[in-house]
Amino acid sequence: MFDLVQVDSEWRIRSDELLELINQIRKAEGLNELKNDRFNAKIRDELEGEFLEAHKMRVQADGKAANFRKEKEVYSLTGNQALRMGMRETKRIRAKVVERIQQLRLEVSQLKLIQQCGQMADRALELANDGKLKDAANLIVLAERQYKPISSQAGVNLNSCKPSKRKIKSTGKYIGSLLQINLFPE
Repeated sequence: MFDLVQVDSEWRIRSDELLELINQIRKAEGLNELKNDRFNAKIRDELEGEFLEAHKMRVQADGKAANFRKEKEVYSLTGNQALRMGMRETKRIRAKVVERIQQLRLEVSQLKLIQQCGQMADRALELANDGKLKDAANLIVLAERQYKPISSQAGVNLNSCKPSKRKIKSTGKYIGSLLQINLFPE
């Protein structure tokens, strides 16, 4: 649905995805949805003088045959630019847009931490297979200290945000199941 991309320490979102998020909230509030062209005009107005990374996307035209495609302009927005665009909305919409953007930002950072934990678990497995059980155990203890506080909440956030075939109930149990051990015993 929404694809926030983290580049170094900054995250980015495409303008069409931000527009989809804003339109979901506008629709829930009983307001008309914004069209892509009008939203892009607001982006150019708000972010005038700033570098805007734009590209064209081919999309299926609404209500047309599957082979009828049109181009639409899409911008890659930084997190701050996305927040500024959210602030252009009405009072009723603004708080919800900013809250959802902040939630997505948190989910991206939590996903990154979960991936790092998975990499540590992979390394621990390699060490264990090489007979370095003490080093593997130390790495698992380090992973627990760093990631246990956020692991269960991150799993809940990720499950509620992205549909998946396999739900992550507890990151520790999920990673531990890959290692066939209880990674974070209670």
